[in-house]
Amino acid sequence: MKRHIKPLNAKLLKSAFENSSWKDELNLVDNLNQEIDLESDEAKEYLSTPIQLSSSMTLFLCLKGKAEIGMGVSTIEIKENQGLIGVGGMIGLMSHFYPGTKFINIIMDEKFYTPILNQVDATAIWRRTLTNPCFSLNPEETKEVLHIYKRVQECLNNNVHLSLQKEIARGYMQVLFLGIYAILLRNNDDEEKPQQANRNQDLSNRFMMAIESHYRKERNIKYYADLLCITPKYLSQVVYKTTGYYAGEHINRLVINEAKMLIKSRQYTILQISDFLNFSCESFFCRYFKKHTGMTPLAFQRGEE
Repeated sequence: MKRHIKPLNAKLLKSAFENSSWKDELNLVDNLNQEIDLESDEAKEYLSTPIQLSSSMTLFLCLKGKAEIGMGVSTIEIKENQGLIGVGGMIGLMSHFYPGTKFINIIMDEKFYTPILNQVDATAIWRRTLTNPCFSLNPEETKEVLHIYKRVQECLNNNVHLSLQKEIARGYMQVLFLGIYAILLRNNDDEEKPQQANRNQDLSNRFMMAIESHYRKERNIKYYADLLCITPKYLSQVVYKTTGYYAGEHINRLVINEAKMLIKSRQYTILQISDFLNFSCESFFCRYFKKHTGMTPLAFQRGEE
């Protein structure tokens, strides 16, 4: 039987954990008000299913205890007052919760978070989360994030102002997100300061958003250059100036990171992964993977050097 690689499933989230949502554009998931049976079938299915973040941004915050989160090919340990932020192009997997762990998890679709990103340097966030997606908060900052989170919950669960529900929730999320962004910068003294938007930065931001949505089907730089009405050479030069990587490197990074995560999960065959990433055949995918990693997919799965 063919096993499908599933994106975030809001219905599954709701059955396994407490959930508030605005359609499929914003999902708030937590276990604040009840003890979730992490051994239940629903919880196990959710925890064992890779969450595709290709068109999403996720924010995970541990309020108590400890959790292990798979991000790309790494497993990251998140302790009390620590969080993790992931942007499009990565795969997340909640691999393990320790007893007594309390958490909140916010998943925003591209349609929901794009207006928020327009207020900041999206490329700096992308670069920061690729190198280190974790951050630490002091108790007061954690308390403030939790306060805003609960206000968003109240908004989503209150139908009195239904016509303004989405914009009110987005307003709260903008406050929360910008606060987290400030913490990300604070935790890295050498991080670049946000710069005034210019044409190069705007092009780079739009390129990043485009590859989030299309990198599985389109790995050709010309496709993205045509979307942005510029030449492939100019696109690669602009992206390199603003991110330190050429456009093609960003595309390859996303494809390889996703392939590695899926291979390591051992839930899918190499052929299924090849099909999901839109390669013409399994052998072409294997050659592509070896070119960029130095080993075949099976050798990588076995942990060979």
